[in-house]
Amino acid sequence: MKSYLRYILFSVGIFVLNQLKAQQLPHPDSLYEKSTLERYLKEFHEKNNIKGLAMTYLTQAKSQERWNLPDESPIESYRKSMDYFRVLGDSLHYYEVKGSLGTYFMDRPIFASYANEYLSSAVQYFRKIHRPDMEIGHLINLANLAIRQKEMQKAKQFLVRADELPQSAISKGRNAAAWADWYRRNGFYIEAIQKARLSLSIAQNIKVAWLEAVSYFYLGAAYRKLGQNEEAIQSLNLAQTITEKYFSMLLLRKAIYEELGLVYENEKLFNKAFQYTSLAYQTFQLLESSKLEVEVRQYREYQLLEEQQEKISKIALEKRLAEAELVSLKASQRIYLLTILVAFLLLVILLYAYFSKQKVAKLQADKVFKTAQIDTLQALINGQEQERLRISQDLHDGVGTLLSRIKMMMDAPFWNNVQLQHLLDDACKEVRNISGNLQPSNLQNFGLIAAIEDLVSKNHSEETEIIFQVYGQSFDFGKEKTLMLYRIVQELLANALKYAEASEVLIQLSFQENHIHLTVEDNGKGFDTNIAQKSVRGWQNIRSRLDYLQGTLSIESDGQFGTSINIEVDENN
Repeated sequence: MKSYLRYILFSVGIFVLNQLKAQQLPHPDSLYEKSTLERYLKEFHEKNNIKGLAMTYLTQAKSQERWNLPDESPIESYRKSMDYFRVLGDSLHYYEVKGSLGTYFMDRPIFASYANEYLSSAVQYFRKIHRPDMEIGHLINLANLAIRQKEMQKAKQFLVRADELPQSAISKGRNAAAWADWYRRNGFYIEAIQKARLSLSIAQNIKVAWLEAVSYFYLGAAYRKLGQNEEAIQSLNLAQTITEKYFSMLLLRKAIYEELGLVYENEKLFNKAFQYTSLAYQTFQLLESSKLEVEVRQYREYQLLEEQQEKISKIALEKRLAEAELVSLKASQRIYLLTILVAFLLLVILLYAYFSKQKVAKLQADKVFKTAQIDTLQALINGQEQERLRISQDLHDGVGTLLSRIKMMMDAPFWNNVQLQHLLDDACKEVRNISGNLQPSNLQNFGLIAAIEDLVSKNHSEETEIIFQVYGQSFDFGKEKTLMLYRIVQELLANALKYAEASEVLIQLSFQENHIHLTVEDNGKGFDTNIAQKSVRGWQNIRSRLDYLQGTLSIESDGQFGTSINIEVDENN
């Protein structure tokens, strides 16, 4: 029994080990022999392991960069890796590889559009998923690409953005080198030298040969522009020494030779200048015949083929969609007639229901309108009753008191004719005031503006300044409406003088086409608009007159700034 259990456990262990081995994938950061990677590719092809193929091609591309062999190029490996990651839906690795391909295309003008597209899409993706550590490298490459295309403002924006991101040592060095190139091409040679020295120091500390060579190159180029030819030759020779050890730095080596040729030409050492110009040309020929350049050209053909395949796929898809739509249309035609009949019946029913509802709504609206008319008339009646009460109080308190005093004086044995004359004048004046309040003579004879001016004049005092302003061309508003509007102004002015304790009252009357706009403002102590409009009799009278005029009212009142009342009435209402 125990031996049987041991056999089972042994079998399970072997199975688990085989599974783990099957799932083992090469790591891109490790350096592999060419034969090892070929074995991985063969194994994953046989098992149709898409993830294994994607990771192996990515690892092969990284290894090909480190092998530094003239017959090895990582472009094809990167391209295949990108295709497999796209099939897997692995966006992180897909955009990492796409950015790497964009880097390889940067120095070749014919592929500038590919480089810009690939690097931009990588930057946008890593920014979207909040991976600044992945974004910054591609962002610096975008800046380098913009510099080479002489788009300096765009390059500066990329570099400023890179400065804002957290940077590793290599990122700091690359960013400083890019700034050195930007300053050099814009004529700021001192700043270029400072940035190149910074990137050189970082490159030497972290032992990155290509960054060290680039830094020496930018130093030499800036020194040449400043006329410091000896320093330029020294820096460029150091850069040359590094690049001649690495086939992958062929493009930089060519640029160094060209720069040395210019330096020696400035020194009038034309033999030396010709020597380095010849070396630059030989390097160019070597580059043109290298596998790297061949694969770059092949990639362009691959991209064109991909675009054609996408167009063919799009046409095929559109054809299938058109066929499916045709089938759907034929099926739909069979039920259209029935649908139309059902829709017609439903329409008849809906129309009947709609007109019935409209009829009921009209009856309800008529009822509401008549109720509103009754309320308005009732409010007007109440207002008239209040007016009668006020008149009776004015007659009793004013005229009645004066007449009583006159009677008492005349019953006395002796009276003062002068004093009696004054009392009679006061009685006459009080009668005129009461008559004017009933129907202002100025309103009948001279119109609304003159009547309000007279009202303002009568109520003006040292304690309160009343300002009356008129805008626009006045027009006939009708006697009843004009009287209503005058009463509203009279009530609002009385309220401001009686309750607001204001030092200034502003009355504005504006005539605008068929509208009259009235504003009454004071700088008094304000009031609670909700309570006043519901319970104060004067406000109820104003509301009833506005309902009669079919006007609108808005009130703003504040203890600090006072009260503002705006009324608008349409002539056609």
